[in-house]
Amino acid sequence: MKPKRKFLSILFTLGLLLSSCGGNRTSDDSQKVIDDSEHQSITTESSSHKEENPSSQGDENPPSVVDEDEAARYEAGLNSAPWKDNHLYIHFNMRNANDYSKWHVWAWQKYPADNDGKKYDWENEIPDLAGKYISIDLNDPAYVGAERIGFLIVLTSSVGVSGRHWTSDSGGDVMVNLNEAPTRPNGTIHLFANQGSSLTPSFTFSDKELPHNPFEDPDNDTLESVNNIDSSAPSKYPLAPTSPAFKDEAGIGYQIQVSSFADSDGNGFGDIRGITAKLDYLKSLNVDVLWLTPVQLSGSYHGYDTIDYLKIDPRYGTMEDYENLIAEASTRDIKIVMDLVLNHTDLNHDWFKKSASATTEVVDGKTINYRNYYHWRYSKADLPEPWYRYATTNYHYYAKFATSMPELNYDNQETRDAIVDVAKFWLAKGVAGFRIDAVKHIYMKDESTYKPTDILTEDIDPKTNVDYSSNVTKNVHFFREFNARIKEDYPNAFLVGENFDGWDERIKPYYQGMDSQLDFAGYYHFVNNTIYPAAGNQGETNAQGMSATKLPAKYDMYNSERGGRAINSAFTSNHDVERMLNHVQNNRTGAGAFIEEHHTHISASNAASANLKARLYAAATLLQPGLGFIYYGDELGMSGNIVTNTASNAPSEAIGTDFHKDRWYRQPMKWSSDPNDASITRYSFQGYEVMWDEYNAQTLQGVKEQSLDSGSMLEYFKAITSLKGNYPLFTRGNLVPISLSGNNHVMSYKIVDGSKYGEVYINFGAGHAAINASGNTLLSFNGASKTSLPGHSILVTSSE
Repeated sequence: MKPKRKFLSILFTLGLLLSSCGGNRTSDDSQKVIDDSEHQSITTESSSHKEENPSSQGDENPPSVVDEDEAARYEAGLNSAPWKDNHLYIHFNMRNANDYSKWHVWAWQKYPADNDGKKYDWENEIPDLAGKYISIDLNDPAYVGAERIGFLIVLTSSVGVSGRHWTSDSGGDVMVNLNEAPTRPNGTIHLFANQGSSLTPSFTFSDKELPHNPFEDPDNDTLESVNNIDSSAPSKYPLAPTSPAFKDEAGIGYQIQVSSFADSDGNGFGDIRGITAKLDYLKSLNVDVLWLTPVQLSGSYHGYDTIDYLKIDPRYGTMEDYENLIAEASTRDIKIVMDLVLNHTDLNHDWFKKSASATTEVVDGKTINYRNYYHWRYSKADLPEPWYRYATTNYHYYAKFATSMPELNYDNQETRDAIVDVAKFWLAKGVAGFRIDAVKHIYMKDESTYKPTDILTEDIDPKTNVDYSSNVTKNVHFFREFNARIKEDYPNAFLVGENFDGWDERIKPYYQGMDSQLDFAGYYHFVNNTIYPAAGNQGETNAQGMSATKLPAKYDMYNSERGGRAINSAFTSNHDVERMLNHVQNNRTGAGAFIEEHHTHISASNAASANLKARLYAAATLLQPGLGFIYYGDELGMSGNIVTNTASNAPSEAIGTDFHKDRWYRQPMKWSSDPNDASITRYSFQGYEVMWDEYNAQTLQGVKEQSLDSGSMLEYFKAITSLKGNYPLFTRGNLVPISLSGNNHVMSYKIVDGSKYGEVYINFGAGHAAINASGNTLLSFNGASKTSLPGHSILVTSSE
């Protein structure tokens, strides 16, 4: 939901803006962390309720019971005057009619615009058998063109109180899909909500009385979630084999921020058809694997808060569009990897709605208690974060990263079964595998009871002092089961985990349940131990030390957990961290293993230096064995300059701040320098523009222009990626160091695949280095030869 800041006390943490209501206001950047943090976490304001629980448990003045005939007459009357054409009416039925004065409705257009909300008071113009109502005029400019509307029924006294969230009857944002809403003959839409269950409203008036409320008795403590798995016990599942298709054939990956990549319908928002239209471009980059940020129905522009695992978000297109993308990519030998968020969902997910209402269902002859899909604790007193009171009940749910994203309970076997079914649903569609979000956060240390034998990774955010420690033992056991079960039916399925951690030793155990992991350690260490020392500073090691010691030790470590078949997934940058061009140019302070990175803007004055460093860094990243991901636009040398919010790019209350600064990592792909290029995106969320910074807008050349320039960054990337495309040994071979005594700033290694080999030499320093390379020259940059490496040069050779 769009933060309504004039009513809220706001906490700004790690450059992200969060505000929440009812303990559950939706954060627009509720998944990711920036500023070089190794956490993936968000902190929010305290959700403590400092007043007595306002819910009316009794019926001091209950609404009258309605008989069937009267209900039918009322239902029929909704189809004509005095109800107004093109209005959405939200009816609310409270147990105590005297309590309406304590509550109001907050509503806003969620999609396609993401507008500020409005306060609506209860109306009395038309007598309402369903309680009281508010009306939203869909002709209002704030709602014109709306496809999705959000609303909250809010306790008025909770608004604007420092140190707390809004209290809402639903416990979180309620979304109304107008495309699915039945419009009555008089052009009206009516929505009916009952107190205590407004998260699941209905489009018809059918209840003669309020439904059963499982929380009616405030002393009922029997609805805590129940576990039926000992996740600390040794896993019964064997190590699932690594996907042979990815281990042997996938060398170059490409990550797309879907909303920012390519627009096909002119609304400024990137979509699936836009990606399909650019597949030939991706093939020219020798892309084998395409990773899309989440495309399932979600509550934010970035998609990391899933509302429905099995639906494509209409902002991106349809299921048919997605299936067509998979088919078209397959004809070009490109595999699609889906971004799958397992640790939490959005509050509007049907699982959470059923869990919140303690729903039990019989599915395929098996009784499913949705209460156990999430974590619930009973307490009359407020529990400390990250436990948040649900609406006005005495029950609290666990939500580590944002109150809008409750954590799934994987100590419940039915939850595990359900998420395996989700994975198999998409694999049956032709998806080749999954990028699993936040793998270390499936089990947090404070999420469930742990045993003394469990391995815990301590992880305290130094900026907020919030504890993000995780339970490695439980996490690994979960992924061993998940990987093994999906590969029972899909043996070529691929799992790559996002483990936002810079320590190889802490990443290592997760390979028991993962084919691959994104190499965050490499992202930071490559610059800290190559470019930084080459400039006269002290890294933990240097370029020669990286190839001689660090890289071989890392591969040995990872392979020890996967029978020698681990796949390392390096990346140039991604949607959560500094873009490649800024990353290599950023100022750094400190020494050894304690180096801090400081954001530096790219401009005409430093672009040449940054581009040269980026070419060296890209080669070192992509020419490792395994899979190397290019973040969209890095192949052009796009910048990710963090721009202070102004009236032209942010809402008024954010002017002068850097709130939502990670959107500058997700700028529109630059297809050409023509401002009228229809495929270039331009959109906003909550008043924040996702647009080019000055360098990308005025200096950087687009795909069209760079394709005509043999010396461009794009053509350089094509040359690098063609090595993996044409010589599979660079993907599936093993790294062997090549020692160059006295050449500390040269990274040098051989990749061996049986009797074939390739050699890679990258000089990060300004001075000349003598080498003795063998084989045929495949790539020479900046004058490199088999005997001589000038400063900032690259040589790649092969026995083939």
